Amino acid sequence: MFRRISVIVALLSLAGCAGSPTYQKPIPKKFSYPPLEREVTISLGENLLRQGLSSKVRAVDVYNEVSISLATLMPNNYIQTGFVGNSKERAIFQPENKGPAFSGTFSSAMFVVDEKANLACLYDPAMGLLLEATDCSNLDVLKEQGRIYDKNLYDSSAFQQTLIYTGKIDNRIRFTYREFSGSTARMPFSTDVEYDLNEGNVISYQGATIEVIKANNRSITYKVISNFRNYE
Repeated sequence: MFRRISVIVALLSLAGCAGSPTYQKPIPKKFSYPPLEREVTISLGENLLRQGLSSKVRAVDVYNEVSISLATLMPNNYIQTGFVGNSKERAIFQPENKGPAFSGTFSSAMFVVDEKANLACLYDPAMGLLLEATDCSNLDVLKEQGRIYDKNLYDSSAFQQTLIYTGKIDNRIRFTYREFSGSTARMPFSTDVEYDLNEGNVISYQGATIEVIKANNRSITYKVISNFRNYE
């Protein structure tokens, strides 16, 4: 009897964690980029200022195929969508394009990362069990072929404002202002604006104030002094 209990305890220690996936929904927060008073240089066609809602999640970019246990993790961009069971250490990552994480016979398995234990694993929810000894590899193998980082996911359904640099003619600089939302209550809006730098290097639009440090037809260097007006 004692031997049987010992075997069960040993198996449970190998498992590490078990249970159904627990999914999480990131909490969106207001953002405005770039930060105030920071000198920034952007190229023609890029956003000078962007404001809206975004959520911060852990993400994994995999550039080449990676062997994890007996499976092959496919190159892709992955974002964290939840955890294995009640564990807050073993995070589930799913491809942004919704395809399988692993190839072949392991295509139904989920990709799991435990950064604290430095493990990359495959996890089959149907089995309800994750064995470190057989289902995981050292996370360093993955880091050699990719990266793990915090990623901002922009909420396309929320109201967003952008100011885009569109070039310089003589000493006049041009921008395109856009505001849009996934809500049918607000239609996409876009307008072109132009400023004469002979009248000063500080410009304002929709509550945003920007100090232009230098500009040409390739790029602009500037500081944001104030953001777009707050919105509901």
